[in-house]
Amino acid sequence: MSLFRKPPPLRPLEMLEAARLLVQHQDWPRARACASEAIRLNPALPEAYMIRAFAARVMGDLEAAIADYTLAIERDPQRGEAWMFRGACKAQLASAATGPVRARELLSEAHPDYQRASELKPDDEQAGLALLELEICLGRYREAVATTGLWWRRMQHANYKLICAWLGAIAFILAGRPEAKWIHFREFLEAERSRLSATEWSVVEISRALERLPSEPNCDRERLDRVREIHALFLRHFPAGGPVIR
Repeated sequence: MSLFRKPPPLRPLEMLEAARLLVQHQDWPRARACASEAIRLNPALPEAYMIRAFAARVMGDLEAAIADYTLAIERDPQRGEAWMFRGACKAQLASAATGPVRARELLSEAHPDYQRASELKPDDEQAGLALLELEICLGRYREAVATTGLWWRRMQHANYKLICAWLGAIAFILAGRPEAKWIHFREFLEAERSRLSATEWSVVEISRALERLPSEPNCDRERLDRVREIHALFLRHFPAGGPVIR
C-alpha cells in the first residue's frame, strides 16, 4: 500500500477559478488552457467559455473567440457581454478584412450582436455607443438617428455623453436632418472642455467611414463639410497628438 495518496482531481469550478486568477495575471495561454479543462469537466459553464474567448481575443485568435462567445450565448442567451464581445470581435475582423465587401459583411454580422447587447444591458453606455458607431459605419443613418435619441437620454458618464454628441451629430447630418435637430450636439461639443484621454475612444472606424463619404450619391459637399467640422470639434477634446488609435 502506497504511503502517498494521489491528490483528488480538480473540479470544474476550481479550474474556472484558476482561469480567473490567470486572467488577472495576464497569463493568457494558461488561462485559456484552464478554461478549456473546466469546459472538458463541465461543458455547461458559460463563464468558462467567456474566459477562454477573452484569452483567445487578446492572443489575436478572433475566430476562436467568436466561436466561444457563441457557445456562451447558447448556454446563457441573457449574457449581454457575450453578445457585445462577439460583435466586437466581428468588427475587429472587419478592420483586417482584405476587401470592402467582406468588411461590410462582417460589420453587418456584428450589428445584431451589438443590438442585442444594448437590449440586454440598457445601462451599458459603451454598448449603446458601439451600436451607434456601427450603424454610421454601415450607412444606416436613420437607424443611427433613432439609436442616438434612445441613448442620449441614458448617458450619465460625461465622456460618453461627449462621444454620443459627436456620433449623434454625424448621424443626424448624414440622415439629412435639419440643423435645428442636431445643433445641440454641436453646441455640446463646443461648450465642453477637453477631457478625453488618448486611449478613451478609437476614431479609426469613423475616420474610414468619412473617407468613403465622397463616393456616396446622397452626400453633397455641404453635408461633407459639416461632418468634417463635427469630427474636428471632437478631436479637439483629446490631448495634443489626438487619440492613440485613429
